[in-house]
This record gives sequence, structure tokens and C-alpha cells, in this order.
Amino acid sequence: MKIEWIVDGKLARLHGSNAELAGPDEDPCIAQAGIGSLFAVPVSDRIFNGRSRAGTWHAQVGAMSATPDPKLLQQCVDFVRYELKWGRTPAVWAEHSEMAEALVAAAARRLWPDRADCESRLAPSVIVDKYMAAIGDGGELGMRWRGPDEQRIVVHCTAPECAQAILDSGVLLSSAALTGRAAEELSAESLFGDPTDYFHYVMFTWAWPRSGEIVVASKQAGRFVNAAEAEERTPVARFNFRFEDLAAHPDAEFDGLHMVKIRDRLDLDPYLVSVELPQDR
Repeated sequence: MKIEWIVDGKLARLHGSNAELAGPDEDPCIAQAGIGSLFAVPVSDRIFNGRSRAGTWHAQVGAMSATPDPKLLQQCVDFVRYELKWGRTPAVWAEHSEMAEALVAAAARRLWPDRADCESRLAPSVIVDKYMAAIGDGGELGMRWRGPDEQRIVVHCTAPECAQAILDSGVLLSSAALTGRAAEELSAESLFGDPTDYFHYVMFTWAWPRSGEIVVASKQAGRFVNAAEAEERTPVARFNFRFEDLAAHPDAEFDGLHMVKIRDRLDLDPYLVSVELPQDR
């Protein structure tokens, strides 16, 4: 595995095979170089978030095309920005070299626009030029929506037995706020090895694919559950919100994985659109 620093000490590109960074069995040189998180794009339709045995936080976003779309570029930019905010040094890897070049170029040009030394390390990319032009015209928000445009709804999923307590309290709380426990403890017990900062946020995903259901079902099972198995398990409660409303919240954050998340708590009023409960509830 070769490590190429695009922005010294802040953003790296990894060169190597998927086998060298596949989930928990990654090449140890990645963590040894001080890289704390990885945005990986293999040729796949699979999404995987988790921590390797070496301690690196992985966000694996599959793509079937060698050329990224602007929304994937924005996803990478958000991931890099968020990881740096929380003190983790991010790296980018993609199975297609054209994809990798575009991802690091978008992140570097967006986050370090005045670094001449950085610019000299970037390959020209038409898609990145188009992305930067679109950002200049309308900002990043329009690039962040990754679902169908006709239904810009994001969801927070939970076990059905928790839904009434949430409605009675009128608020969604982060795991740390809800339990009163230290985020470090929650992270150590986490099925996916989520970073400690994740436990200070209320998370929202877009309604399809049903990643929220997969997370709830996996926690109930104590292991990773795929989409097909999640559908067969206990149905979940879905709290639905408009993406633009939450994106405009003063405590909104974008981490490149979730559609949006809110620090510590979200009052249901005035944001809640609807609640979907299993039919037997």
C-alpha cells in the first residue's frame, strides 16, 4: 500500500488493492502513518461503515462507475472536512484511479483553495471543474441530497417500543444525552466501532435504501444484518423530516455518511413531518 500526501498531514490518497484495506484486515501501514479514517470507493453497490483492527474508521461507499458524480464528490468533501474537525486525519481510496483523482481533487480544491503545493499534486478533472462551478453557483446544500428529488425526506429510525417515549418527550436525543453515559464508553461498546463524536449527534438518513432499518436490526441482533434480513426482523418506527428543514438547523452537521445530523438534540416541533409505526402498534 502506497500513501501519497495531497495536503501534508491533512489529506492522503492511498494506492493499492482493495484486499489491502478491506474492512478489518487493512494494511497496518495506514494507521501507522497517522491516518485515522478512510473514504473508500470500491466497484460495488455495498455500503460499509466500521472500524478496522488497526483502529481506522472506514466509510466504504460503493460505485459502479469509474467517474464520480458531483454528489459523490460533495460526500467526500463533507467526510474530509468533518474528520479533520474531530481530529482524525482522512485518506481517500478508490478502485478506479480516475475516481480517486477526482475525489482528492474536489476535497483539496474545496478545502484548501490557496495551497499552490497542493494544486501541483492534483490531476486535471473535468468533473471536478463542473463541481466547483456548481458550488460557486448554488453552494453545497444542493449537492448533498442523494435521494429521489420528488420526496426529499430524511428519517430517524428506532425500535417501536421507543417511539411513544420520544413522542411524549417531544425531542430526539443523541445517545450520549439520552443515556447520560460518556461517549467513550458508548463507542467502546458500539457494534460498528463508531467514533466517540458520533454519540453526540442525532442521525438521519434518506428513506431508501433503508439503512436506518439495517442499523436498528443490527443492534438488535448484535451483529451486522443485511438489507434482506433487516426486512424480515421486527419492523422499526420511522420519524420523517424534510431534508432542507434539518439542513438549516443551527446545529446541523454533514459527515459524508449520513444525510444530516443534529448535535445533542432535536425538538420534534416544528420539524417532524410524520411518524410511521408498525401496524400492530
